[in-house]
Amino acid sequence: MSGEDVLDTRGSLCPQPILDLAKRLSQVPVGTVVCVVSDDAAFPFDLEAWCAGHRHEFLGCTTQGHDHTGHVKKSHE
Repeated sequence: MSGEDVLDTRGSLCPQPILDLAKRLSQVPVGTVVCVVSDDAAFPFDLEAWCAGHRHEFLGCTTQGHDHTGHVKKSHE
């Protein structure tokens, strides 16, 4: 798998979207960008903090309505 991978976590509350992301990142090669969609209000803050703490590249997060779309690049195994 390469390029961008989409993970839809809408309907899940913290910490589930981050747990789902961590699982997905363990399944993809380094360099893959995972696009995570969440409707949890805390998600943009949680995502940026989690990336910093786990040394994956946070590429940003956008919000449209109640949906937040974050992009994370897997930086290491």
